[in-house]
Amino acid sequence: MSQPSPALAPHTRTGRRGEVIVANHLRSQGATILARNLRLPAGEIDILARTPDGLGLLIEVKATRGPYALLPRIDGRKRNRLFALAEEAATTYDLDRIEVQVAAVSLAANRETITLHTLDPW
Repeated sequence: MSQPSPALAPHTRTGRRGEVIVANHLRSQGATILARNLRLPAGEIDILARTPDGLGLLIEVKATRGPYALLPRIDGRKRNRLFALAEEAATTYDLDRIEVQVAAVSLAANRETITLHTLDPW
């Protein structure tokens, strides 16, 4: 008989909920989700998508249930890793163009809001 899986930590549940919300939002905008939680040698991509016009999107999801600043969580090291992942994903998925975005998802007070921020490679 199999053992029940342990309960997820609250921050893990919040992160996964944020990823679902962002994936659903992207689909509603006509994007195709190519992968979620994709592991590559350079790291893990939360969401990899393609827009109707062929633009690849690497989305780093940051979700919170409280009034916390989400963008400061992306430091220079993390930014560099995201762009390395974007190059790897573009090659793996044959994407001519790819954009790196951070999706800041607020789940505070039962109100879901998404703000997408495009990261500049410089």
